[in-house]
Amino acid sequence: MQEQRKKQKTSGQIGNSRVHDSSSKLIFGNAELYSRFLRNYMNMPILKNVCAEDIEDVSERYILMFTD
Repeated sequence: MQEQRKKQKTSGQIGNSRVHDSSSKLIFGNAELYSRFLRNYMNMPILKNVCAEDIEDVSERYILMFTD
């Protein structure tokens, strides 16, 4: 009986069985997903028409700042 209740409680949760990180790295590492995030979740008029082609990876410029 308790096992059924436990299953009911956890059935609404989303499980992540993948080994790799499936959080922000997937979204921010993919220009299409990132542009969709900016369009749909950021309440800024300037970002309403952003597309994947507008996204540029500039992380190489900042690597020296975060390394010893």
